[in-house]
Amino acid sequence: MSKISLKHSGGNVVSLNSPTSAPTSADVAFKLPNADGSNGQYMKTDGSGNLAFATLPAAGATGWTHVNDTSIGTGGSYTFSGIPTDTTAFRIMFSDISSNSGSSGSESYTGFRLGTSSGLKTANYNAIVGYLESSFQYMNAWTSRFMIISQNYGRSQYAFNGQIQCWKSAGTNKWHYLSDTNRGNAATYFWGQGEINLGASITQAQLFLNTGSFDGGSVSFSYYQD
Repeated sequence: MSKISLKHSGGNVVSLNSPTSAPTSADVAFKLPNADGSNGQYMKTDGSGNLAFATLPAAGATGWTHVNDTSIGTGGSYTFSGIPTDTTAFRIMFSDISSNSGSSGSESYTGFRLGTSSGLKTANYNAIVGYLESSFQYMNAWTSRFMIISQNYGRSQYAFNGQIQCWKSAGTNKWHYLSDTNRGNAATYFWGQGEINLGASITQAQLFLNTGSFDGGSVSFSYYQD
């Protein structure tokens, strides 16, 4: 077994040794680059024995990114736009959101939709929503949206707190959804769950009212990239 030895003037030697096992099929020859690389570069091969200096690709964003709380505004909807297409999960927190839809008989509901660059999806949801209040329970199914707060509670005197969690099945564009919401300090609890196949990468999500406008509250958004 041979080696290349380089002796320093101080007496110590740096060696480049041949492999422990013999090459399996033929002699192996490497051709060195004809110039030094830049600071931080590494040496790579093209698979044919030619060596060259190259720069490592920039690492993509990974982990959780948190967006600060912001007012939900006074419109009939609030859209979270510009979601990175490589997002695999996200979470929305909302605090003291309410609507101006009035009193009993003119209530609104709060829905939630996902979307791609082609727009928000308004069909093919597989979703259920329910709520518990003392001795009363309610459940319903939806195909045009996910539901956050169901009918009979979207009134100006009610404020809601809660969260939405969504995550994507690996290797697909199918998104899963969970939400839990409570009405202020009252003993009213809402929950929702469901799924939808977007058919393309997610880019947006939206909270919306079927009637009236939001008149208070804040939201925050966090998303995860592998």
